[in-house]
Amino acid sequence: MIKKIFQNLIFIQILIFNVVFIGSLKAIIPFYNLPNEDILRKNSFAIAKNAYQLLYFGQIKESLNLSKLAISLNENDPKLWSLLAETQIANNLYENALNSIKEGKKLIQR
Repeated sequence: MIKKIFQNLIFIQILIFNVVFIGSLKAIIPFYNLPNEDILRKNSFAIAKNAYQLLYFGQIKESLNLSKLAISLNENDPKLWSLLAETQIANNLYENALNSIKEGKKLIQR
């Protein structure tokens, strides 16, 4: 008997909720916080600092990955390209380092 009363009570609450609240609710729009250029630039410098520290302490593969990440966030900074070239040289990627240096020079000449 009590179980039946609780079932009816729950059913009535669900029905009232659907009629009152969902009837006025059209859509749920998710909020996305898209970072602007300034935030990406600041984060790229923080990542580059960590990459340089890893390179200094001899973790050259991790440093290369972080350098690439910093470049992907901010491609318009020649300092990041020089850091990438430095980490590529440490990883014996000399051709890639030359290309990185060329990219950095292009940015300086603009």
